[in-house]
Amino acid sequence: MDLLDENTQLRSELEKAQLNSDFAHKAVFKDGMYWLKGDSTPFCQRCWEIDHNIVHLGPAGYGTYYCPEELYQRKIHRK
Repeated sequence: MDLLDENTQLRSELEKAQLNSDFAHKAVFKDGMYWLKGDSTPFCQRCWEIDHNIVHLGPAGYGTYYCPEELYQRKIHRK
C-alpha cells in the first residue's frame, strides 16, 4: 500500500514538473504578467516566480487583474 501511495505521489510530482517546464518555455512576460499564446487571461507573476504555481489572474475591471491566491492567503492569515 505504501508503494502505491508513493507511486501516486511521484506521478503527481512528475506531472507538475512537466506542466511547469511547458509553462516556462511558452509563457511570455508582458505588462507585469505572464501570458500564453491563445489564452486571454494572464497568469500571476508572483505565484510563478516565487512558488512556481501557475495561477490565472482574475479580472478586476478596466484591464486590471487580481491574484485569487493572494486574496486567499490574506484571508487565512487574518484569522
